[in-house]
Amino acid sequence: MTISSFREALLSSEIFHEEGENNLKKVNAFKVVILGIMVVILACAAGYILKVIFMADEEEVLINILTKPENASLDTTRQKNEYCSYQIVDGILYLDGKDGFCQYDFAEKEWKTIWSGEVNNYKVVGRNIFCMEPADDSEELWNVLSRNLDNFTEKKVLIEKVFDCVFDEGCIYYSCFDENSDKRYIYQFDTNTSKSRTIFCIDSQADDEIKYGKMVAASEKYFVFCENGGVWTYNREVGQWDCFKMDFNEPDLYFRIHDIQINQMDLYIQGLVCNTGKSSIAGYYVEKNADENGIWKVNLETGQRKQVANKIYYGGIYILGDVLYAVDNGKYETISR
Repeated sequence: MTISSFREALLSSEIFHEEGENNLKKVNAFKVVILGIMVVILACAAGYILKVIFMADEEEVLINILTKPENASLDTTRQKNEYCSYQIVDGILYLDGKDGFCQYDFAEKEWKTIWSGEVNNYKVVGRNIFCMEPADDSEELWNVLSRNLDNFTEKKVLIEKVFDCVFDEGCIYYSCFDENSDKRYIYQFDTNTSKSRTIFCIDSQADDEIKYGKMVAASEKYFVFCENGGVWTYNREVGQWDCFKMDFNEPDLYFRIHDIQINQMDLYIQGLVCNTGKSSIAGYYVEKNADENGIWKVNLETGQRKQVANKIYYGGIYILGDVLYAVDNGKYETISR
């Protein structure tokens, strides 16, 4: 081997060694980046797991609110509606929760499970509980029942195959469709005499949103229906309809009602602005920055409305005494009304 060829071989060896070192550095740097990404992912996952483990769920938060000692003297019978899973009366809290239908004695500070299954749209009156269960041969109709709190397995069917119903003091308001005329009739059932009488009729020419709206509240004067992002109130004394509904310039937007609470002459309506032109894993796409999101207060007498919160509380809103509670993300807030 000549001196020049030896030099060339030595130079090639040095270049190869230098390239090898550079490649090794690149590989190590790539490993550091990958390791950093993995650390971030694991940290996020650990944070999420810890949050799930230690953060109270919505029902736990609600129970913490309901079982406050100052609530023992409340009577929430008038506020009880389909969107409300609890009722406080005579120092007892009744709750239709994930563990079944339970009661909490404020004096004894003890829980008792009355029924292991779900109780649909109930109201406790004395030692009886009025509730609903699906009719045997229908997916849309319900039977109205009476059960005894001391022996819950005993039940009495009061009304069969109703579209919906609302329980009031001494009576049950319910509706049925006439198969021949396609009209919807609203009835009042007297729980003492077991007799029904017609209150009014929703004509077959009425808008579908009214015609098929679910009855969520009723009294001697007002009936409240909810359907497709709107709330309709009917003044029985004057035969007049009023509507709470959001109007949008964009045709794909609509107001999705999350829940409704009632306090005397005021409705509290929480809703989300959704977009049918967009998709989401949840099934509907929420426009989180929309001004119309949140809680609205509507007075039944005047029809006046005002927004009391712009935030969405996915855990629901609840009225106890003079306090409006809103639950979300494992905690609650009190909302100024």
